[in-house]
Amino acid sequence: MFRAKPDYAIYKDIGGYLYDTYGDRFFNTVPELNDENFDTPLICIGDYSMSQDVPTKDVLRSRPSITIHLFVSADIGDGRDQLEEVMSNTYDYALGLSLVGEYQIALDTRYTVNSVSLEQEDNLRLLHGTLDLTYRVN
Repeated sequence: MFRAKPDYAIYKDIGGYLYDTYGDRFFNTVPELNDENFDTPLICIGDYSMSQDVPTKDVLRSRPSITIHLFVSADIGDGRDQLEEVMSNTYDYALGLSLVGEYQIALDTRYTVNSVSLEQEDNLRLLHGTLDLTYRVN
């Protein structure tokens, strides 16, 4: 039977939450952003990875991480509010995760980074929110 590594289990869990919550606005990869009238927010999962296992008192611990990208138009009046709402909801969900697959996990806020930047893509001005979430696996 297939046993997913912790990083993939987190990817599947958070991806499932994003798909269930945002439906057709959730993508597996960043879509083409050349349409000025795309529905916002646009959400996708970027990289996911797992650092080397760290031995502590005969227990192996690892730090899986996942990056979530969120895009909204910078030209709509409530774009920043919309982006912050989605980022906050996603962060709250991620913070509440304690079990994925067979793994007990906890968000490691020391290694978690959230950022917002302004980007120009063709004729679009976008607010790009990034959630870099790192977990501890117990």
